[in-house]
Amino acid sequence: MLNISPVGRSIPDSDKLICCTDDCIASVANWLGRGYTCMYANTWGFSFQPKGTLVQPFMERLDFPKPSLDYLSSFHGIKLSFTQRPKDRKDEQVLLALLEQQLTANMPVLVGIDVYECPWSTGYQIVHTQHSCLVIGLDRARNEIQLMDAFHNKHCETLPWSIFQINSDSYGVFEAMAPSYAPHDWKYLLEYSICSGEKRAELMQSFLNLEAFAAAYAEEGLPPCSSERLMLPQNFVLMKFELNRKRYAFLLNQLYQFSNQRPLHEAAVQMLEMADCWEAIRFQMIKIALAGNKETARIKLLKTLQDVIAAEQRILEQLVEWFERTVRT
Repeated sequence: MLNISPVGRSIPDSDKLICCTDDCIASVANWLGRGYTCMYANTWGFSFQPKGTLVQPFMERLDFPKPSLDYLSSFHGIKLSFTQRPKDRKDEQVLLALLEQQLTANMPVLVGIDVYECPWSTGYQIVHTQHSCLVIGLDRARNEIQLMDAFHNKHCETLPWSIFQINSDSYGVFEAMAPSYAPHDWKYLLEYSICSGEKRAELMQSFLNLEAFAAAYAEEGLPPCSSERLMLPQNFVLMKFELNRKRYAFLLNQLYQFSNQRPLHEAAVQMLEMADCWEAIRFQMIKIALAGNKETARIKLLKTLQDVIAAEQRILEQLVEWFERTVRT
């Protein structure tokens, strides 16, 4: 069994994310003696699809960028390749052979599993949603799999193989490699990820998408709901607004440590404030849905949404302008 410590044991509560996959990647990075925060360099983005001719639910038209596996490999030398399992799970023997191969090579495997089947989780037998853990061992004699759950700060939990393999829908294979760029090359990372002409155009489009999202929310809102438990799927989606602001703040703080450039720290603090604002907006959206999704309540929240989006746009535009004025020249 691999001895990998959950990342939650080594960082203060105030710095913890609300994402099981991030926590697993961070735990592996710490175990390998490497970083991981450059994978957040793209998390400022946001996409939103307008209502088409086919009526698509409001929440299904939101799209958030996931942490970049390209940046993770390029700047930290950690390659992570994901595979989606077939729904019939006929790849059981293939998966078992891969797990044994990776563990023999002293490398964990990131797996997705339904939290409904994880007895140590707060979602056990309550909600069906995908959760991420690390496979750190196999007990063939007992026909069990050993998992490290970084999000729940569990060093080793076991599940019967039969339950695991039916309820696990994906896996990710890690590979340590030489990075293409040094993670402390903060100038190149900012240029490549947000300050180039192409990325600045994408940044502008991202804020147009946020404005379209706000307008669509005022018009449509979330479907009325009778209980917070039934709102969990929407809650998980809305949580990504604050999560991506935290992710980008973590990156900026890391770049500040490398560069000692005060504007990076100031932008990080401001992005954490934006994360708090999006958290408050999420609570309000859930509250409005539970109260019947009244139009008057949505219109009232629209002003807050517009103010937060405008403030966030100023933060990132000032960051880019500072880079253009001070660093690039």
